[in-house]
Amino acid sequence: MPFTPKNLDDRTFKDLVDEAKRRIVAYLPTWTDHNESDPGITLVQLFAWLTETTLFRLNQVPDERMYVSFLNLVGIGPSPAIAATGVVELEVSQPSDPFTLEPFELRLSAPGKEDDIPFEASERVHLVGASLGAVLVDDGFSAERQDLTATNQAGKVAFAPFGLTRLRGRSLYLGLDAEPRLVKPGSSAELSIFVRTDEAAVKLEPASTSNPTEIVELEGDVRWEGRTGASSWKRLELVHDETRGLRRSGFIRVKVTDDLVRTKEAGDLEKKERFWIRAVSDDVTEIETRSVRYVSINAARIRQWRTYANELLVPGSDGTPDQVRTVRHPPILMETNDPPIVEVNEPDDKGSFSWQAWPYTVDLASRKTATEVARDGYPLRAFTVSEDRSQIVFGNGIEGRIPLRGPNNLRVTYRSGGGTQGNVQAEAISLATSVPNLRGVTQREPTAGGEDEETIDHAKLEAPRRLRTAERAVTAADFETIAKAHAGVARATAINRHHPLYPHAPLTGAVTLVVVPPRKGEETAPMPTQTFLDGVSAAIEPYRILTTELFVVAPRYRTVVVDVTVRVKSEQDAPDVRTAIGEKLRAYFDPIRGGPDGSGWPLQGTIVHGEVMSLVLSVDRVAAVNDLHMAIDGLTAPDCTDVPLDSKLDLLASGSHSVKVVTESIRR
Repeated sequence: MPFTPKNLDDRTFKDLVDEAKRRIVAYLPTWTDHNESDPGITLVQLFAWLTETTLFRLNQVPDERMYVSFLNLVGIGPSPAIAATGVVELEVSQPSDPFTLEPFELRLSAPGKEDDIPFEASERVHLVGASLGAVLVDDGFSAERQDLTATNQAGKVAFAPFGLTRLRGRSLYLGLDAEPRLVKPGSSAELSIFVRTDEAAVKLEPASTSNPTEIVELEGDVRWEGRTGASSWKRLELVHDETRGLRRSGFIRVKVTDDLVRTKEAGDLEKKERFWIRAVSDDVTEIETRSVRYVSINAARIRQWRTYANELLVPGSDGTPDQVRTVRHPPILMETNDPPIVEVNEPDDKGSFSWQAWPYTVDLASRKTATEVARDGYPLRAFTVSEDRSQIVFGNGIEGRIPLRGPNNLRVTYRSGGGTQGNVQAEAISLATSVPNLRGVTQREPTAGGEDEETIDHAKLEAPRRLRTAERAVTAADFETIAKAHAGVARATAINRHHPLYPHAPLTGAVTLVVVPPRKGEETAPMPTQTFLDGVSAAIEPYRILTTELFVVAPRYRTVVVDVTVRVKSEQDAPDVRTAIGEKLRAYFDPIRGGPDGSGWPLQGTIVHGEVMSLVLSVDRVAAVNDLHMAIDGLTAPDCTDVPLDSKLDLLASGSHSVKVVTESIRR
């Protein structure tokens, strides 16, 4: 959205005239005729007009206004708010046939400070009338299958979905409880499965487009099958797989059919008849390293936004050029590939009035949209969105067509939301409206990724870097700026001439970008996944020059614990001081917002003993520091010495700090 320039003097012509008339009463009480026919009032209006012209010129002069106006001209402004994302599991009533929900039909909410925080599905949701009753693992070697239903339900301990062997035919069994059937006779349905892998337990590889990329087919080395008889299985169609064969977190959609039957499966501790599907791995290249925390069905990806459908843009079209209509719930979210939908009630090819969709375009002067190119001499039938994302803008008859005049003949469907308010804790989200055949929602993990709109001051400070890196990344700082602007990272630090495979040899042309993902909940050390690293690399690739090799890696966290004893003036101060010191230390060592300057702890930054001491002393009601020790990864550092970090990739994360408070009377 654009900057809003500030006026040094915002008085208008009317304000100046009114002010002069008020002064007439004070200084010339005998002047009683203040009508416009009076020659004196004519002179007042003349001087007010001259003053207004002077003020207009004055407001163009300030450096701040000129700077802001220039940034608006080149299209650089504060970054808009970003909507948080998450995953929920939907509990479907039984019996229930499979059904599909459009994204806006699944309306969820979480408690907020003032109003409930809205959530919706970000894509179409496919549901079946079943629940996940059992999870079994067959490693192809053991005599019995392992029942991991309880482990999967808890989601705390990771397990190998195919065991720890490399035998062909290892399988992960999912038992579905459904009554009386899974799908209608003669039909099929898509089963949505979400898999949360423990990617932190797997060695992360540097993401780079310079490395050879392995082409992985949709089904990869895992095939899905369904039980169709006591001893028979049928190959199921794999519609979608984001997990690359259960190697990464993501969604899987498998098509289940009406020929699946209920059976009892060996290894199921409940020995209950269920519909069974299984994922079979035929990868025999190495010992299995896949690690899964939990598997769930009937899952949906959600975003913190609300869809407003068919909202009328009042008062409709008046047939004039450059019409602007304001939406009721700004700002309009434009971060996805799903722009607002504007419809105009106008005659169709047969002459009858109906709602016709007008496509979105970034610039009406381009004469092109995603679906249409304007013919020569004809304006484009399209609309655009104002830079502050609060208004729908139509053309002037040359650059964009003017909607036909009519009452209530304009409507829009759009999404609004975003911000840090969407980063809610686990189990906070529930159904906002009743949906047929849905009984409830389970949210295992906190949502993450929500960002507030960038502040004006921060945007102005970042503007020179964004302007310099608008189309290419040359310096290490350019990669940091582009990663923050286009790759959704919470923090990025570039290391020039550093190659992750040769860390001790400076290599010209190599740039290693250390990235930290958005924080989830209260985690102190946000760790990227392999999917996140690959996504950052792909987002930055268009800006990389050919002579540069870019490698995107995760940081190496070092846990710091401070053991400090302080003196306070009274015993009543002890609890508050202990809490305040703990909060100060956690904030100071935070990898995203910590460090001496508040921009995140610097890579390979030295912990200065004196700065930590000053930090503790700055806490209100602390009289003195009796003792202070620091430990890195459990090793206590020497007293009163600075602690350097070893690796260029080292970042700090706070541990459980120990704060002791000693009460002592202070003489004045």
